[in-house]
Amino acid sequence: MKTFKSKENFIPKSQEFEPNKAVIIANTDYSVVESNMASGIMITGYDKDVSHAWQTYISPEEIHQYSVDQPVLTIEVLRSYLNKIHFLPSCVNFTWGWEIVEFDGHAYDENGVSTGKQNGFLINTTFQRPDIKTGAIGTGRGRRMWIEDTASETSVVMTAYICCDLIVKHELFESLTYGGAKILNPHKTIEQLAYPETIEKI
Repeated sequence: MKTFKSKENFIPKSQEFEPNKAVIIANTDYSVVESNMASGIMITGYDKDVSHAWQTYISPEEIHQYSVDQPVLTIEVLRSYLNKIHFLPSCVNFTWGWEIVEFDGHAYDENGVSTGKQNGFLINTTFQRPDIKTGAIGTGRGRRMWIEDTASETSVVMTAYICCDLIVKHELFESLTYGGAKILNPHKTIEQLAYPETIEKI
């Protein structure tokens, strides 16, 4: 999304309490200066006399509600982005793969009040590693991460990077020992960490 065009006039929520509110005018092209649409976009505009430029934030909800050319990330496009991710020969080339869960539900604010429909995807990486108990090489799965259906290509790729980053750190925690003990063992439970008397020697 290089420009943002609204179907109707509106004041962005980020401007509700500003003394000089930015009013988005219907059917007007506004330049997008930041486009990580999973968390909204930043647009720029000008006063009527074009003497003063301003910027304002447009939330994902406002993109859904007002955008004329609303970008919608499909599972096919998401898969095409993930399929472009490759690793050069290195110690972190774990034969990465990707799993996707399509999500259709509702979003809720900090008070538990529904803020409307929410669509998107959960992605996680798969990778090859030795089983922690048997040592046999098998498929591991990482934590699922959220991608909104307005997410840009950049947002998808950076979220995928975070998925991989978590796995690399997890495997490092799991494999490092000191005096034979896994001092950074990521498999310890909350009960073991919160109640030291329950921790068993490794």
